[in-house]
Amino acid sequence: MRGRRADLVWVVALTFGAWIVWRLFVLPHGGDQKLEVADLFVYFLPAYRFEAARLRDGALPFWNPYQAVGVPFLAMLQPGALYPARLLLLVTDAPRAMGLATFGHLVLVLLATFLLCRTLGVGRVAAAAGAAVYAATFGRAMLFSPPFLEAGAWLPVAALALERLIVDGRWRWVVLLGVSGAMPVLAGGGQAAVYVAYGLAIFALALLWRRGHPRRLPAGTLALRLSLAAVLALGLAAPQLLPTVAWTLGSARDTAALTDIRVDPYFWVTWRMRLVSELGTLSVPVLVLALVGYATEGVFGAVLGVAATAATLLSVGPGTPWFGVYRMLPGLGMFRFPTRLFTTVVTFLAALGVALGVSAIGRIAGARGRPVSCVVLALLLVVLVPKMRNDGVLPWATTDAHILRGMATLFTFLSAADAGERIVLGGEPRDWGVTARLGMAYRVRTVGDYEPLSARRLGEYLAAVQGVPWVPDDPYRPFVGWSWFDERMARPALLDLLAVRQLVLPDRVQPPARTPAFVRRETFGPYVVWQNPLALPRAYLVERARLVGDALAAVTDPGFDGQREAVVTGGTVALPDGPAAPARPARIVEDAPERVAVEFATDRPALLVLADGFAPGWQVTVDDAPRAVLQVNHVVRGVVVRPGEHRATFTYRAPGFAPGVVAAAAAIALVAYSAAVSLRRARG
Repeated sequence: MRGRRADLVWVVALTFGAWIVWRLFVLPHGGDQKLEVADLFVYFLPAYRFEAARLRDGALPFWNPYQAVGVPFLAMLQPGALYPARLLLLVTDAPRAMGLATFGHLVLVLLATFLLCRTLGVGRVAAAAGAAVYAATFGRAMLFSPPFLEAGAWLPVAALALERLIVDGRWRWVVLLGVSGAMPVLAGGGQAAVYVAYGLAIFALALLWRRGHPRRLPAGTLALRLSLAAVLALGLAAPQLLPTVAWTLGSARDTAALTDIRVDPYFWVTWRMRLVSELGTLSVPVLVLALVGYATEGVFGAVLGVAATAATLLSVGPGTPWFGVYRMLPGLGMFRFPTRLFTTVVTFLAALGVALGVSAIGRIAGARGRPVSCVVLALLLVVLVPKMRNDGVLPWATTDAHILRGMATLFTFLSAADAGERIVLGGEPRDWGVTARLGMAYRVRTVGDYEPLSARRLGEYLAAVQGVPWVPDDPYRPFVGWSWFDERMARPALLDLLAVRQLVLPDRVQPPARTPAFVRRETFGPYVVWQNPLALPRAYLVERARLVGDALAAVTDPGFDGQREAVVTGGTVALPDGPAAPARPARIVEDAPERVAVEFATDRPALLVLADGFAPGWQVTVDDAPRAVLQVNHVVRGVVVRPGEHRATFTYRAPGFAPGVVAAAAAIALVAYSAAVSLRRARG
């Protein structure tokens, strides 16, 4: 009991220390927009605002209609739409929720690592040293990347559950291991989840070789409970994982291994420079203490040390003689920036090594072991705590006016002018005030994209607008779609088909010449809003439609007249031949993210086009009768309709979500049943 009380005191002290560091080193900023925090503003903040609105409406955010002609929000993974921490969005605003979640996960990293080190038998001072290392190295490196921070924070939790399961075999550890195994995926950290799995596997391998490590359960029973924990983890992750996998098959970023240039777009930084930089993030004291820990813990320490060395070498990326080994390891070749392997796995192994090293130094010092260990901890804190310093502006430590650089008036204007059509946001690079995802925050439909899982169809289409070839192996385009429009706009007529009514361009950029010309509307700082008089409405009817094999080639053909006809891919079209009348608008009467209803009247068979993104999961009924959703003009959707007055309703069901919920329920039921049977037998 006394030991538990002492541990509790340390837990409280560590939490208070984390708060002090947070207040003194993380929250203060110099007012600058640092590149390392850019994604907090241009990616995550708009996503959380959109998710907050959906949650407060009592709905899950399955589809995002405000970006990239519409994309599946849940399947994008990184916002972590199903992660429990997003419930903070129900009780506070998005910036504050981001800050609370970030601080909470830093505390989770700190406390879980401390408790893990304690279960390995090291003293409290040594455990605190290990916790400080992981929090200050992994925590600081991932401070501004929520999916990596939130996912990696569960590695020490899973390791703790694994170690306890091996020792006493209780079902609580099966559940904790399963839950902590699912959380990295639910947090949106697909890449981090792979690294967490590797870190946990290395830790498990090391435990098998640890001298004197107790094991209460028979090998068969232990294997069964570990399997049940794995089933629980996969089941709980399935509602997020299955929709993401389903969407990935149609995205610009598939599941195949990336080329070297896509693995590391910053190829000009040599692997030797990266190696020095990575080791420098740990610092010399951490490296020395970790080596001491590895060297004094027998085979257990040797496994940790060899794995840490191997992971360090693999993390430096292409250009090394051993990079082929990296490619052979399952899952690693799918992701960019191998240095994240170092940040997640090596820092974790280094933290364990430091805890073991400080413990070994304490033993060597004998009677003076405790004060010596305290001195070592103090020196570590002197080195590590300053690493948490942040001099960039943060969403939760500033105001919207600062974030948007005064561009709120622009989005207010666009929102008022929006009649359901779309906007091109041609923001300047490094200007966070005008980006595609801020359109989502202000409920303005944009064409631009900034997604790791950008739609391949949209990327091809927008490349055609620019008049440049689509390059699947481009190291940047497949991961962020088309973020900014520049001076090249070779085929502006393609924007008409996406209902692009407004163009926001830098004042140095003129829209392309056409008849009738783009109309200058308003000026907001360095940006000009142009109106496109030829934009088609978001919902319209055409009486001529052709079935084609290559829709992109068809719509870019000089003879194609998008104002009077459409092309369909992969379906059937039965419309009578005859003169093509101009497109006629239809009326959108219901417009929710996952449900759009359109009313119209036609005296001839026609194709109803809804200029919203085509994607698996969309269904349509016409007067409540199911009909086939067609892929129209390469990127949007439509349905063939008969003469008369009708109502067409498009609804979205995220592919994989329902089976994922069933899988989660089945996994929970299986573990609960197995635990009940086991406990009944133990009592009987």
